[in-house]
Amino acid sequence: MKCYKAGKERYKAPFCTTLDFIERKIRTDNVESSYPRGLVPYPLWEIYEEKYNFFRTAIIDFDKKLKGMLSNKTILIAPETRTSSPIRIKRDENLMSVNTKFLFPCGEGAGYSGGIISSAVDGIKVAEKIINILGR
Repeated sequence: MKCYKAGKERYKAPFCTTLDFIERKIRTDNVESSYPRGLVPYPLWEIYEEKYNFFRTAIIDFDKKLKGMLSNKTILIAPETRTSSPIRIKRDENLMSVNTKFLFPCGEGAGYSGGIISSAVDGIKVAEKIINILGR
């Protein structure tokens, strides 16, 4: 909720650099990002107070493996949040929709996974089923 409020103006995304995160300070320097609505400086460490030391250690360790990770040019952008689909599109034993022939609902949006990896696995299962049905 804090990040939503921080970026509410035109849905800007709250951000801080990795160095700012470690030092717990906010700079107002302009940064570049592919996020089309823009960014707004925000103390992201406040959101992760309970896990701050974990993230701090991880960033410092990662910088040892990938130089430049800890800098004023590397940015952290708002927490990614998600919820799984509150509905599930029913499918039969062939993983096809029970009411729409040749529609193969899969992944998080269809209610069959809860994240990127499980969505990928479900997608593979559905693709294999389609190949078997089509006989190719």
